[in-house]
Amino acid sequence: MAVAHGAPAEPLRVDVWGHLHPLLPLVRSFADSPPGAVVEVSTRRSLPKALDAIRRAEIDVAFGNLASAGEPLDRR
Repeated sequence: MAVAHGAPAEPLRVDVWGHLHPLLPLVRSFADSPPGAVVEVSTRRSLPKALDAIRRAEIDVAFGNLASAGEPLDRR
């Protein structure tokens, strides 16, 4: 809605495990394809840290390895 009124688009904040994560090229490709899309990529290198960042509204989506969680995930 903000874009329709001329305001800059809100960035999609995406976290991937690290610079070698297989999804990083896909995320970067997406960021380059739609005109006007703004994608910010971060690499917290830990799924639990990324999930905490989602809870704090610092990022919007995270890709990671569930094996790195070390314990069952909290469903909050």
